[in-house]
Amino acid sequence: LSRAYRGRAALGLALMVAQAFFYNALFFTYALVLRQFYGVPTARSGLYMLPFCAGNFLGSALLGTLFDRVGRKPMIVLTYGLSGFLLFITGILFLVGALNEVTQTLCWSGVFFVASAAASSAYLTVSEIFPLEVRALSISVFFSVGTAVGGVIGPLVFGALLQAGPTSRLPIFMGYVMAVVLMALASVAEALLGVSAEGKSLETVAGGGDSGAQLGLSCPGQTQEPGPRVDTANARSWVPTSVAGGESGKHSEGLPVPPALGTKPSSADPENGGGSVKQQSSVPTAGDNAVAEAENREGT
Repeated sequence: LSRAYRGRAALGLALMVAQAFFYNALFFTYALVLRQFYGVPTARSGLYMLPFCAGNFLGSALLGTLFDRVGRKPMIVLTYGLSGFLLFITGILFLVGALNEVTQTLCWSGVFFVASAAASSAYLTVSEIFPLEVRALSISVFFSVGTAVGGVIGPLVFGALLQAGPTSRLPIFMGYVMAVVLMALASVAEALLGVSAEGKSLETVAGGGDSGAQLGLSCPGQTQEPGPRVDTANARSWVPTSVAGGESGKHSEGLPVPPALGTKPSSADPENGGGSVKQQSSVPTAGDNAVAEAENREGT
């Protein structure tokens, strides 16, 4: 992965880390923000989770088809970039105190309506841009690294920010900015290193990676030298006698059939020095053996 698929490995790592930090950091601190800054009891925080979950589901369901219709690269760039932008706007509104628990939930639902499609595209990208022999390895590696960097470190960072400023909104806003930067970097990585995979088979998309020519694999867009062409326009097939209307010694265009093995044309075949083709077997018969023995006796 680090040699033959260096560019694609960097792309997969950027997408997985960004979505894991963005998604898990905000999701696991959702109830803490509601309780600490809006006074929502912990027992009621689950009710505010319902719009959040609805936004996640509808985003993947409604935007998922566009990744095939519009294209992988433009949609991944758009969803990652738009998710970061919407979170930045939400963070500013949160910082200035312009939101309450309801509007904060609606803003987060809108953010994750787009971010859920972006997160899904990260798994999609990693699973289809590598060939079969390293596909399972790439999925496990990037999932593990992305979860470790984004899914573990992200909630720890946000938890520390919440404890550092129990009444200040600025540390939380800085955490949002970190997530925005990661999503922006992932969007740029997709624009530079992304693979257009829509409408193609998996092995065509996987190709040879960044150095497919060295591995003997066919890369997308790589041309190959054409092989020898067969002129089928002037090709003629030999037709059996029964198909050719019972006319012996003719093929479909009226040309003579080449003599069979063990035969030779007689001197009377009009096209080969005479008339009809006389069959002479290359296998000696009993009569031929008797004639040969008589000639040997006369010679002795």
